[in-house]
Formats: sequence, C-alpha cells, structure tokens
Amino acid sequence: MALIKCSQCGHEVSDKAKICPKCGNKMAANSDKGNSTIKIVGAVMVVVLLIGGAFLFLNKGDEANIVKDTENETASSEAESFDRSKATLLKVVKVEYGSSLEAQGSNTYEARNLCDGDSTTAWAVNLDKEGIYDCDQLYGPIFNLNCKKLSHIIIRNGYGKNADAFKNNTRAAKVRFLSLVDDDEDGDGDGERVLFDGSLRDKPTPQRLEIPLDLTDNNNIKQIRMNFNTQLNGGYYAGEKWNDLCISEVEFWGFE
Repeated sequence: MALIKCSQCGHEVSDKAKICPKCGNKMAANSDKGNSTIKIVGAVMVVVLLIGGAFLFLNKGDEANIVKDTENETASSEAESFDRSKATLLKVVKVEYGSSLEAQGSNTYEARNLCDGDSTTAWAVNLDKEGIYDCDQLYGPIFNLNCKKLSHIIIRNGYGKNADAFKNNTRAAKVRFLSLVDDDEDGDGDGERVLFDGSLRDKPTPQRLEIPLDLTDNNNIKQIRMNFNTQLNGGYYAGEKWNDLCISEVEFWGFE
C-alpha cells in the first residue's frame, strides 16, 4: 500500500482511501488521475506499435526495388568508364542464316554480304517463299562476335546496288536487335535480351542506332540476332517489283 498526500490538508492517506480521514476531502480525483495517466501511456504505446508495423510492411515491399536500383547503379557506373567516341568497328566472326534468296547470275544474297563492307551487295530473303504472312516477326541473321559493350549499330536499309534496285525491292520499316544468351547454361543460346527495338528510315544511306551504355544486358555479348516485324504490323516498305526484303550492310561498333 502506498501513501499519498491529501490535496486539501496535506495529510498522508492510503492510495486506496476514497476520502481523507482528517479533513474529509474526496480522494477519487487522484485515483482517476492515475488511471488517466495509465490510459494515456497505453494509447501512446499502441500508436508507436502501429507506426512501427506500418513502416516494416512498406519497407518489405520495397526490397525488390532496392535490389533493382542497385543493379541499375552498377550498370551506370560501368557505363561511365566507356567513351562512345572511342568505340571501334567490331569484327564479326560469322554470320548465320538458314535460307536466303538464291543467287542470280553473279549476284549473291547470302547473310555474309551484310558484313562485307560493300554497300552494293545485300542479304535478301523472299517473303513469299518464307510464308510468314501470318507471323508476327521474321527471324533474321545471327552475328557472332566478341563485344564487352556495344556502342551503336550502323545499318544500310534496302538493296544499295543502285536507285532502281533500292525501290524495286522491299525494305525494313522496323528492326530489332537482340543479344542471345544461355539462360539455362546448356550452351544453346536460348535466351534473348533486347538491345534495340525501333524504326528505320526508307533511305539507302547509313543509319546509326545507338545502344544505351548503361543497359543491364549490354555486357559481354557473343551473339546478336536481327529480327523484323512482318507486313501484319507495319514492318516493311513494299518494293515496286519484288517482295524480297533486302539489307545491304550492318556494322557493330563497341569495345572488345
């Protein structure tokens, strides 16, 4: 039992007493004050717990974003060490494609023409023969190279042999370049990472396609595939005579 002083006479009274035995003052007020204090302290604790719980809940939801932001910061930091103006023309070791337009006289249309440094030659594929009218995209040639980081791509659209060859054959309106990676470590390069996805001008002159240096997947590239949209989704500039899709040159610039 604790003793408290009466607010009227100062006499020490038991904290259980309802009135002061000396002056008759009611002691309930002290008791109520104590109860009120307890209630206030309890309420404050509840509020603190609720705020803490909400903070933990929101913070947990941001864990994935924190990891992602860290990856982006790392990519940006690495990109700063590369000067785009010092990018060099990368050597393409091999160009692969299953089916191209058959040779006509001395003119060949194999995929290797894309990297021969001659804009008067071209890779060509007959869109009627391929039977891709009902497909969303045409899978194009695969380029094998060694690239630590890709800076930009130079492409010459259409058949650049002469003005007539350019307008008579089909040109690409949209192009997509993808880095092929091995997602499951079986060596078959079954994964794809987009490096560039955009439109091409209907011109035979060189077009520069810049690749973001801080792109997460723009690292240690071994294979690049060139894909095209089909006529179903605005992928071509139609030729006046032939439905043969032609590309004259593709150059990859970056850092080995």
